[in-house]
Amino acid sequence: MILLWLYILAYLVLPIIGEIVIYITKENIYAGNVSISLIYDHSIFVILLVITAWTIQSYKNNNYNNQVFFVNNKRYIFNNAITYLLFVALLMFLTSGYKFLVLGIDRGHIRISLGILGPIYTLFLSYITVAVLIYTTVIYAKLPNFEKKNNRKKMLIIFLFIIVISVFSGYKSTVASLLMPVLIVLYFNNLSFKKFILIIITIVLLLVLFTSLVRNTDFFTAFSFLIHRLTTMTAYGTIGVWNIFNEGTSLHDIWVNFLGIYGKNISSSLLSMEPNSVEFLKTNLSRLVTYYSYPDTQGALSGTVNVTVTCFGHAIYILGKKLYFIYAIILGIILGVLLRLFRNYVNKADGFRASLVGVWIFSVMLPIFNSGSIFMLFSLYNLIYFILTLLFMILFSKRLKFV
Repeated sequence: MILLWLYILAYLVLPIIGEIVIYITKENIYAGNVSISLIYDHSIFVILLVITAWTIQSYKNNNYNNQVFFVNNKRYIFNNAITYLLFVALLMFLTSGYKFLVLGIDRGHIRISLGILGPIYTLFLSYITVAVLIYTTVIYAKLPNFEKKNNRKKMLIIFLFIIVISVFSGYKSTVASLLMPVLIVLYFNNLSFKKFILIIITIVLLLVLFTSLVRNTDFFTAFSFLIHRLTTMTAYGTIGVWNIFNEGTSLHDIWVNFLGIYGKNISSSLLSMEPNSVEFLKTNLSRLVTYYSYPDTQGALSGTVNVTVTCFGHAIYILGKKLYFIYAIILGIILGVLLRLFRNYVNKADGFRASLVGVWIFSVMLPIFNSGSIFMLFSLYNLIYFILTLLFMILFSKRLKFV
């Protein structure tokens, strides 16, 4: 599980590195200055979260069931996966790839113009696709060597589709969010240092190439921007929260922020607020901080521009700098339970259950760490996405029988 833990730590630690860089270089940013106390408290938050999750995940389970699930008609898994990924590639091209690659429309405008296709886009890209990839890889990883060799070409086709879908999605982070679950499962218990270095180089190269494509720039400029984006830019929103809301906010504003989990239309009706009003921005902390600390206030109101607010930033917003540790411990408990389940299901080659737990880790928890809130665990959209993913995976595995 070392690769999974390193992936999680990247989400949690890179914003702190960004804060340190800004503090040392004294970079002048709209969000305000970085103080030692911010870096210290953010570090304590991450340490508490990780220790809590690690303790729960690694605690010995005396009742652990070592039963391994075997699957008949394994070829259907890979054929179904390839057919499904072809469908997703076409969906991504029609909803965003054509507009982005051919028409040259800005990705921010594509995102807010998707309309009813937005939830469908998210469902297939961030939920069902992740589940299908985990399911397929869990089974592949447990195959005997001769069967792995027979299905290696199909796995290579799956890797190729991951790259194509990532390009068509218009977001450089997609290649990591789709590829990392596959690599994590493949090397779940046998990650060597050589393989680790190769994985890092591959992911970085793909991210740089996609960044170069998205921003229409050369390789080295794209690499420089990527490092800047993964560190200092991920810290902007949290710095803004620290400087504006370091004592926390009111119970009313916390309630308004919680209602944001129901989406723009439902929450605006419940609150009787205009979706593009300043008051309504409190349902989305990223847009709220963007409005107060970023020069493009109109972009914040329309949703085309927003800074990244990490889970630590949200903890400061709702609990203040004196009680943020409660937030860290709660997230750590949830993460620890999910990692424990995921480990057990992967080791038992139970691809179906591993895929469902994996969706909660990769599609819910990691986005919470990077730019969300603990309230997302209760999101109506996440619940609907998960139920639809569950139903799809039942159909996806219908021709497969555990014996």
